[in-house]
Amino acid sequence: MTSMVELERLSAKVVNEAIVRRFWNRVWNAGQLEVIHELVSENCTLYCGGNPIETREKLMSLIKQFRKDIINFKFLIEDLFVYNQKVVTRWKIQGLNNGFSKEISKGEPIELTGITIFELEGNTIKKGWLEKS
Repeated sequence: MTSMVELERLSAKVVNEAIVRRFWNRVWNAGQLEVIHELVSENCTLYCGGNPIETREKLMSLIKQFRKDIINFKFLIEDLFVYNQKVVTRWKIQGLNNGFSKEISKGEPIELTGITIFELEGNTIKKGWLEKS
């Protein structure tokens, strides 16, 4: 039989997974940047390749730039794991190069892969570490 503590932990795990899936699907994939205010804490820090992005506005700017530099932007979740307050996602971005890479001609297919670890607090993303190939 499942204890109340296990149920609460399971519930938190389900909520944390839903928050991160919504962040990837609504904010990154659909470009609904206004949703970031619901999902990301005001004082969130996301480290992208070791460089800190310390405000929601800077994060929105980064996402806008990705979506501008990759035409037909498509974000795919390959794997997602939840452990306590951390959610790990292995992902792939696909589309057509529109200036993202100088090594690939404009209009040619582009694919990026990466892993992101998020730390959640109070049902919002508090901290994150993003590494891409």
